[in-house]
Amino acid sequence: PEAGPRDAGTLLESLRSGNRKLFGEDAGPLVTSGLPPTRGSDFVIVSVPCGNYPWYARACIVCATFRIGMAIVSELHFEEIWFFVWKRNLERAAKENKILVVLTQPETFGGAEEKPGIGRIDFSQAVQVHYLRQKGYDFVGIDIINFCRDLQPVLSAASEDNFDAVEQCLMSRREIPVPLVNVADATGRTVMHYAARLGPSERVMRMLRDA
Repeated sequence: PEAGPRDAGTLLESLRSGNRKLFGEDAGPLVTSGLPPTRGSDFVIVSVPCGNYPWYARACIVCATFRIGMAIVSELHFEEIWFFVWKRNLERAAKENKILVVLTQPETFGGAEEKPGIGRIDFSQAVQVHYLRQKGYDFVGIDIINFCRDLQPVLSAASEDNFDAVEQCLMSRREIPVPLVNVADATGRTVMHYAARLGPSERVMRMLRDA
């Protein structure tokens, strides 16, 4: 089946209601047939490091929230025809003159914490990138951590207990072109979840309530 215009909203609603699980044995791929390109975004995600599930899940939620197109498909779902379905989604995005974006893997650099990496991709992505180059498609590589943080700056800062950055973002919210609150990460937590657990200043809490 092809991705439809309501797929992003359906995904988010199923996660909010608990009908869709992010983690556990019955979690499954979040995006099966991709998410269709929209007029609100001039780019489409054509490749994601699916082997890193937490960041894959967060990228899917970010794209669904902001109605960003995703050409990615579930290899588990489509099996041997997954590449054909991916190429169909890719060609559709290219025909709409979208910027093609490849999200790259995070790295641990020998430690426990994942950080923005050096542009590495997993095996299935290598097949996709080879095809992009073979067909002469221009694309942009962005680390998946930077991608999610840039589109969810307040949430990312709150999850890292950096409420000085939260305050700065809220004070500059008119200059930031994405929603700052009422968005969730791959665990389903919002800024207020982290604020309630980590306990920022009353000033920041007041700014969050008023945002």
